[in-house]
Amino acid sequence: MAKLFIVLLLILFPFTANATQTLNKQIVESFYKVTEKFDDLGDKYKETFDIADKFSMSESKKIIEHLKKSDAYKDIKSILSSHNFKSLEDFFEISYQLMGSMYDVQISRMPTTIDLDAVDKMMMKNIENMKRTGVSADIIASMEKDLKEQRSVRDEMKFASKKATSENKKFVKDNFEWLMSILPNDGFDGDDEFDDSNNPY
Repeated sequence: MAKLFIVLLLILFPFTANATQTLNKQIVESFYKVTEKFDDLGDKYKETFDIADKFSMSESKKIIEHLKKSDAYKDIKSILSSHNFKSLEDFFEISYQLMGSMYDVQISRMPTTIDLDAVDKMMMKNIENMKRTGVSADIIASMEKDLKEQRSVRDEMKFASKKATSENKKFVKDNFEWLMSILPNDGFDGDDEFDDSNNPY
């Protein structure tokens, strides 16, 4: 469940809403409360969310269709309604604007000397060196998987940051420390895309 709603939803859902939402503290607080409650549904509707997890991010419309047809949708709608979200699409658009803006702001706070492409190349070189020195194939496979996932996440965040409005970027910039302080306990499910202490990016 965490994979679906903490990774997929927070790390971007393709833009489907008709109007761009303007962020404020009340909306953001509601958004995070909903993500936490969605995460709790995983135990109650494990099969539903296990199936949803099998879809790729490019098949996001199929995920919504699947959830709307599932037994979980009644609870999903109730949670959304109780936090003033009109629909899944409405909720996902907030995710889109919030995460795209957060990525844009974090990148702007990074030292200009950091070249993300160069970091990728260095990691690839390290993996190749480890292969030559006989490091376990399982460790190599895990590192390659992590690198691929990091690239995928970054690519989607770059796309989202281009779509996020200047108004929402300003809101995130002005409230960045507050936003980081209220992140759900699960954070970003190990990706740590916004954790400067753990993320080499």
